[in-house]
Order: sequence, then C-alpha cells, then structure tokens
Amino acid sequence: ILNAVKAVGKRIGQVRIAVNGAGASALSVSRLLLKSGVKDIVICDTKGILYKGRSVGMNPFKDKIADLTNLTGMQGQLKDAVAGADIFIGLSVPGALSQDMVRSMAKDPI
Repeated sequence: ILNAVKAVGKRIGQVRIAVNGAGASALSVSRLLLKSGVKDIVICDTKGILYKGRSVGMNPFKDKIADLTNLTGMQGQLKDAVAGADIFIGLSVPGALSQDMVRSMAKDPI
C-alpha cells in the first residue's frame, strides 16, 4: 500500500481506504494501516458500513475498530464506502466489488 500510494502521487495520511470484510484479517490489516499513518478507513461487513453506535451485526471486536475508523460516521453499504475512496481492500467473498464501484472511486484508485 505504501509503495502504491507513492506510485500514484498520493500521501498515506490523505487517502481514504474502503475495506470489505470485518473478520480477523480485515481488522488486523486495518490496525496496521492506522499505525502506518492512514487516518480514513471505512470497513464494511455483510450488514454494511461499520460505525460507532451501530447495533446490528456488531461484536466487541467490531465495536473496538469502529471507535478507531470511519471518523465521519459514514453509513450505508459497500458501494457508499467505495465511492470516492482512493484504495479498496477486499478481504471477504469474491465478486463483492463491481465495475461501477471501481468507476466511482477517486482518481488513480488502488
């Protein structure tokens, strides 16, 4: 991710990352990204975007990561998280990301 961000002329602290999946791998990757300087991460699970205060489909691990990510309180589904995102990380089922979603991402998406 760090090299890809440099390659497209962006700064790690200024990108928005959409992560699809909220299992152990997605939560660990998200924590590593936060430690690497990423400030804006939006994580989705099968119920939609994780946000502080969401009651449906949450558990203690998702609650904890929701406190650290999605600082704007974005709500909705994967398509909403991906729209305008600089980076997409898929850690869930295949086929979740559509071509239309990729087209909705920021310029020079990763």
